[in-house]
Amino acid sequence: METLVVKKGDKGYTITYPVTNDDGTAYDLSGKTATLKVWYPGDPETIVATGACTTGTPTLGICTYTIGASDFASNNVRYEAEIEITASGVVINTVSFRIIVKESA
Repeated sequence: METLVVKKGDKGYTITYPVTNDDGTAYDLSGKTATLKVWYPGDPETIVATGACTTGTPTLGICTYTIGASDFASNNVRYEAEIEITASGVVINTVSFRIIVKESA
């Protein structure tokens, strides 16, 4: 996923992120925890939204996140995001992707 576009105030629907190995094959998420982390570009120390992802079929490397009511509440904002994968004390992060929040009434 390179860029995700959502409208301000959108909520309750699921975004899907395919986690892959360097060779493009599915990353096995079995026994791992996946968490979405969102921040403003240039300020990765300040997480503005975060939440647990689900992994329906872990061997396919697909994780999903349901957008919450306050996740994207501002108009015309650009964020950076990534999925953090943890297991047995090991933490890895996916390639970052952009989230753009479009204006909406």
